[in-house]
Amino acid sequence: MQELAKGQLTCSLNFRLDQQRDILRQSLPMADWYVASGSMNLLSCIETAIFIRRCYEHARKGFVFNLIGGQRAGGGVCLLAA
Repeated sequence: MQELAKGQLTCSLNFRLDQQRDILRQSLPMADWYVASGSMNLLSCIETAIFIRRCYEHARKGFVFNLIGGQRAGGGVCLLAA
């Protein structure tokens, strides 16, 4: 899939899909972009906020993610403040 995507672009990309980390507990290298898809679906509200902040702080250009909204175990909606 990575090679197919590279073949359809007119710019140069360097994907690093081989680096898996525990975003909440391990150090993160600086990168142009961080991309997370489905990575936060099972995290608590606090863990999700930490995850987003850490990726954003270590991205030179941006952080792309998707997030499924949910409710807290005790009720109420989990809202993240910027």
